Amino acid sequence: PVAASAIVGWPFAALVSVPIALDVLYHDGIFRPLFVSIQSVLVLGVAVLALDVLYYQKIVWSPWQLVAYNVFGGADRGPELYGVEPWNFFFKNLFLNFNFIFVMAMASPFIILFAPTYAQIGRSNYPSAKSGQQQGGDMAEVLDEAVARRL
Repeated sequence: PVAASAIVGWPFAALVSVPIALDVLYHDGIFRPLFVSIQSVLVLGVAVLALDVLYYQKIVWSPWQLVAYNVFGGADRGPELYGVEPWNFFFKNLFLNFNFIFVMAMASPFIILFAPTYAQIGRSNYPSAKSGQQQGGDMAEVLDEAVARRL
């Protein structure tokens, strides 16, 4: 799927796949993922090249043209052609387009850091098999104890 999105769609999507690729290499070794990747690049790359030749009437590979223009553009070409935005533009844009989701995404590292883990709540809030009584008291005590452990 990543090869398809990088070759057919947006080539910069390949950067997102680096952590996934490292995980796959760690678990599956190098040969099978390498074989599948080469297969995908050949099949999709030939199809994209054929369509580009058909439409542009010359040998052009559009994913490479996109990367070459935006990354290796040179003077008076590339990213500065459309202007450079200040650093806070992207936060404003994300908030306007994904208001609630963006706020939750920005808050999620702090929520994960300060929230009690499921295992801490689950272990102390379920009844014991031996006594049949609930261990750890009520939920408020369990949450207070879990938050105190994190701080």
